[in-house]
Amino acid sequence: MAGDALFASVSLLLHGNGSNGSTTFTDSSSSPKTPTVNGNAKISTTQSKFGGTSMYFDGTGDYLAYAASADFGFGTGDFTLEGFFRFDSVATDTGLFDFRSSGGSDVGTFFMETSSKKLAFYYGTMLGGTGATALTTGTWYHIALCRAAGTTRCYLDGVEQWNSGSSYNFGSSRPLGIGGSVATGLFGTSPMNGYIDELRITKGVARYTSGFSAP
Repeated sequence: MAGDALFASVSLLLHGNGSNGSTTFTDSSSSPKTPTVNGNAKISTTQSKFGGTSMYFDGTGDYLAYAASADFGFGTGDFTLEGFFRFDSVATDTGLFDFRSSGGSDVGTFFMETSSKKLAFYYGTMLGGTGATALTTGTWYHIALCRAAGTTRCYLDGVEQWNSGSSYNFGSSRPLGIGGSVATGLFGTSPMNGYIDELRITKGVARYTSGFSAP
């Protein structure tokens, strides 16, 4: 993700770098943010996609929580959520990106559904599932969710999994959870058990609108 011409639009950029066991998660975007680190979330040298380290979540209360920010308030505009993910186990719905202030139909959460092992987005209505690929453990995947001109597309290793023209509004400001929920009353639910590397959020830009070669 080096040499990014869209860097000015990046809201969050986590390379997952650091010393083994560190609980410092450095945001390399132009507007750095510091998360509340929950559970045992940490930097690990056990697995990585690039650079020898990644972010590790053990599936028992580990997640990163970012305060509500205009950088995550996409409104009805374009955006891109992406990163490299490696799952150790899947015992429940696995949260990747969570923007909910509360439960129910609040916008929205991007996750892997526990029974199908497929990627989905929920905002009171579920997007995804049909025609998508079931994920497995022990494999690094590039996962991306993009919205362009009102159409949301989900990609796995550059291959479109599903798309939808459903309209939903993030509003002007949103909290963010990585690896678990930040919705009031649901803190830490949908925990991830595995590793994340090179996570990036881009506001106002859909980086992918068709199939592509993952980095």
